[in-house]
Amino acid sequence: MTFYTAHIKFLLFAVLFFGAAEIFAAEGDLDSSFDADGIVITDNASSEEAVVDLAIQPDGKIIALGNSRESSSSMPRIVVARYNADGSLDSSFGASGNVIIRQFVNARAVALQRDGKIVLVGSSGLFPNNDFYVARLNSDGSFDTTFNGGAAVNLDLRGIREGASSVKIQPDGKIVVGGTVAVDMEKNDYAIVRLNADGSLDETFDGDGKVFTRIDAFSRYETAPQILIQPDGKIVATDSHRYTYKGKFMIKKCLSFSLICLLLATASPLFISAQTRTDNADSTIAKVKTAVQKRGTGENKRVELKMLNGTKLKGYVSQANEDSFTLVDAKTRQPSSIAYRDVAKVSNRLTKGDKIAVGIVAGAGIAAAVLLSYFLKKICDNEGC
Repeated sequence: MTFYTAHIKFLLFAVLFFGAAEIFAAEGDLDSSFDADGIVITDNASSEEAVVDLAIQPDGKIIALGNSRESSSSMPRIVVARYNADGSLDSSFGASGNVIIRQFVNARAVALQRDGKIVLVGSSGLFPNNDFYVARLNSDGSFDTTFNGGAAVNLDLRGIREGASSVKIQPDGKIVVGGTVAVDMEKNDYAIVRLNADGSLDETFDGDGKVFTRIDAFSRYETAPQILIQPDGKIVATDSHRYTYKGKFMIKKCLSFSLICLLLATASPLFISAQTRTDNADSTIAKVKTAVQKRGTGENKRVELKMLNGTKLKGYVSQANEDSFTLVDAKTRQPSSIAYRDVAKVSNRLTKGDKIAVGIVAGAGIAAAVLLSYFLKKICDNEGC
């Protein structure tokens, strides 16, 4: 089965590689008992072929599940092949070792029941009107008539963009299928469905046999690529999701907003201390006195005063008394005694050190924004956002 020759070579080689290492202790050598050279290539005379899953029977026979097309313009079909342990096609399975299901379907996964029956899942129908597809074959490759009357089960769960990607068989024979279903034309949730042994939905499973779940709120597409059944019957499902441009754009907006908040939080103490003022409308002697005393004394404690007569004074407070304070003029360095009652407003001024600190914070913020933009662009270029 070629199913795209490179794929079948790799996948059958992988089976053989690990099988030989375990059973024959060949430590990586190709098993010459498997088609003489350890590699089997089977050509179904189709233009496009690919193996999607493998299963090993208890007797050592290999089930290979894949998809193929007769031509590039023809509809897809499922191919199931069974190989003997020596690499030859098992002639007791289907038509000379192959079963071809000629429907508009794509296979994704296969599982073996204890009785030897083969369950395969995938999607059916034309995009975007795809459904869950589940079929069961007897051990000879014929459709099992005890499963949905011998026909495949096509489950329309939400209407569009649906498909199964994994399957497991419970000890009681119930079939657990994982996959994806659409929320709308842009988003998908992952879905778990459980069928009874006859192919009907198991209504003891969440009331209707179906569970839809979303793990990541930012994800646009989610599916359950692998499911496992625990010994206690609980189902473990992995989640695979990806982001499209809109999802990543939301992440970029969140990161940019976070960066702005970080910069504001870092710089705010400086700006707040630089802009603390008494209320102009409610300026009183007590408030002016409190503002002066809060600013403190010394050359690093620069202030700007607006007097009741409209004049402005700049400098620093060298001494604060009960009814007045001493202001050293910023230019002349001459001290003046000023009564609190003559001041209308006190504003703090940035010192040279404050200005340097603000400049450093602003420069660091700009540099961080540039680096963030650069790395976001790299991520988008690599992942196609």
